[in-house]
Amino acid sequence: MKKRLLIALVAGGAVFATVFGVAASLNVTSDNLGAGGTAVTSCDDAVRATYTTKYVAGQGFLVDTVIVTGVDNACDGKNITVQLTGTSGNALGDPETRTIPTDNASTSVTVDFGAGNEQKASDVTDVHVVITG
Repeated sequence: MKKRLLIALVAGGAVFATVFGVAASLNVTSDNLGAGGTAVTSCDDAVRATYTTKYVAGQGFLVDTVIVTGVDNACDGKNITVQLTGTSGNALGDPETRTIPTDNASTSVTVDFGAGNEQKASDVTDVHVVITG
């Protein structure tokens, strides 16, 4: 009985040491995302998102476009993903992804939430923006 307990403790310790060693070697940077507890900034850390609405008879006001402004030049050519969320952070519809134009100027990106992915403006409580690439 003592021998089994000793073997189990040694095996458990070996597994723990292996997992700890792998976790300690995670490298989280703006170019290589992975699991970890480090804040990662991509090419910009201060963008602003606003949205426009349109009125559709029978449905009310729907989000038409999301405009992300203040996108830094370092983000040119990268992907921008916008997700509308409602109460408790629940996703509304599908995220929309676009490529940020390469223009060597302060960038504004307009993301269209077209037919099939339109959301009621009254349901939207937040806009999440992620820049990757």
